[in-house]
Amino acid sequence: MGSKLKMCFHALLAIGLFVAAPVSAQNGTITGVVTDADDGHAIGYAQINVQADGRATASTLTNAEGRYTISIEPGTYTVSVQNVGYEVNEETVSVTAGSTTTHNVALSTSAFLLNPVVVSASRGRQEKATETVSHTEVVSELEIEQRPAVTPVDHLRSVPGVDVITTGVQSTNVAVRGFNNIFSGSLHTLTDNRIAGIPSLRVNLMHFVPQTNEDIARMEVVLGPGSALYGPNTANGVLHIITKSPLDEQSTSVSLAGGERSMFHGTFRTAQLLSENFGVKVSGQYLRANEWEYFDE
Repeated sequence: MGSKLKMCFHALLAIGLFVAAPVSAQNGTITGVVTDADDGHAIGYAQINVQADGRATASTLTNAEGRYTISIEPGTYTVSVQNVGYEVNEETVSVTAGSTTTHNVALSTSAFLLNPVVVSASRGRQEKATETVSHTEVVSELEIEQRPAVTPVDHLRSVPGVDVITTGVQSTNVAVRGFNNIFSGSLHTLTDNRIAGIPSLRVNLMHFVPQTNEDIARMEVVLGPGSALYGPNTANGVLHIITKSPLDEQSTSVSLAGGERSMFHGTFRTAQLLSENFGVKVSGQYLRANEWEYFDE
């Protein structure tokens, strides 16, 4: 009886090895070293995230020598490397079956943005974000410069408590505190203290806000009710887009971008100081793309 059980055990083990061997052989490997871009020293315990089509596929940490290894199915992935005190690094890596792809990363140091000054939570009075009555999330100028965007709404996709509804290549809508639908007008939207929505239709068409990356200083999202400061119909939060003043920043910048669906996106901004208290700025953008097809069954 004991010999039969032993034979069954060996048979099952052989079958398991036979099945597992082709699976492991089909996988590829991503390996590399994460270092500091300034002095080259290894960065231990950095977070490695592998994504495919926006979904997390695998993750790991570097060891004390900054090395990491990930076994994954063949394909093209976005590898994100991050660590406290460093800028996030994202690159595209292709993996083939049975081979090893080397992906070394040098992280650049980044300053912390602590207690940013906001004005939207107190309607014009500057105060620290940690001292406001209503919780306020801030998208800083540095984040805006680092993230390519077709519309200002793209900068809000990573803000906690914010729902972004995408209805086209450029058309989007934003909602906070629930009530999220494609025609929601519950979010009170401002640009430099001016209403940026369409009050007559009670809807926010964010792609109609004529702001470019180069001209946005910061974006503030008040996640709590704003009726006490901004009046009725503002119980579902406030979005305030604050642009750069020509009195503070004078320059000329041009950017070009392209992407899927034959998209071409060009923006420019120029600002000049004519006197100590008088400045002029002009900004604009051009966007061309093939809109998502709609099939009526």
